[in-house]
Amino acid sequence: MLALWTVLLLFSAVQSQGCWNPRDVHIGNNCYTFVDKIHTYSNARAYCHSVHASLAGVQSAIDANFLAANAGSQFGVTNGDFWIGLSRAGSEASFKWDDGTSVTFTNWGPGYPNSQNYVAESIANGRWKTLAGAAELPLVCSYDPKEVITTGSPMKTTKVTKTSVVPTKQASTTRGTRLQSGSTNQSPSFTTSQPVSNSCPQGFKFSKLTKKCYIVVMYGDDDSYPDVPTNAPPLTREQQRCTKVGATLATIHSQEENEFVRTLFPENVSYCTAGLRNINSSSSEGDWEWIDGTKMDYSNFSPSFPKPNDSIVQIGHGFWVTYTRTTPLEGVICMK
Repeated sequence: MLALWTVLLLFSAVQSQGCWNPRDVHIGNNCYTFVDKIHTYSNARAYCHSVHASLAGVQSAIDANFLAANAGSQFGVTNGDFWIGLSRAGSEASFKWDDGTSVTFTNWGPGYPNSQNYVAESIANGRWKTLAGAAELPLVCSYDPKEVITTGSPMKTTKVTKTSVVPTKQASTTRGTRLQSGSTNQSPSFTTSQPVSNSCPQGFKFSKLTKKCYIVVMYGDDDSYPDVPTNAPPLTREQQRCTKVGATLATIHSQEENEFVRTLFPENVSYCTAGLRNINSSSSEGDWEWIDGTKMDYSNFSPSFPKPNDSIVQIGHGFWVTYTRTTPLEGVICMK
């Protein structure tokens, strides 16, 4: 473990250098995004594709140790696994990297690979194991910042590498139509199975506690929305989604309200953004305020959150996490 933390110290000076976001870490030719959100393998890959990256490529023992050390630091744990971008189509097939590069280095732990097909790395020692794709783990994305053309924000980035990454399409669910991550020129979809109650519009769900109507809108792509300045306040883009359905971003002021909004999540959506934002990113813990100007009088942060430099709050499996942006595969909680 000492060797891992030595690697972390050696490379701490290159964090964010040339990367899209201040929390990304730069080593060699790549930047790495550490996502402390659990996903199945296919959803983890789609998550990275939605921000124009790939599940992490690992090309050397230095890379492997570097990722393990940083994952432990950023996820706030000393054990556990995270997804990287190596997988195969079946037990007899060859392993391939998500970004299309050749497999010239492997770092298998004892007894691996086994009959499973999706590769995770250990935080404890940087070794790899093969797991079932249905396992839910945090993940690491990677990208080469020199191989992109930016037009204002990472979400509008166009890859120009020879090997293009096609976002994984997500199937529709019985609880509502979801945007496919590669779609363009489409309005965000929202759940439609909820019954109309107390004069709520179709698709909204009524809360007896707050006497308001709520809905989760899938974030989708930015193509059907007006551009916003890069220095716009946090949640400006998310608020666009709510405005389009005649609502505003939801505020949460009690445990009961928190539990209620979790019942709105469409199937297979793990994180949804609420209307809480950091109005002072220079503070060590931030200054969190609801989009309607009210102060945070209730919170349900997971351990190690909120994190410095993060700007928004997302509701997960009963706990809140902080992050820099919402991605197309996630939801936005709206109310009216």
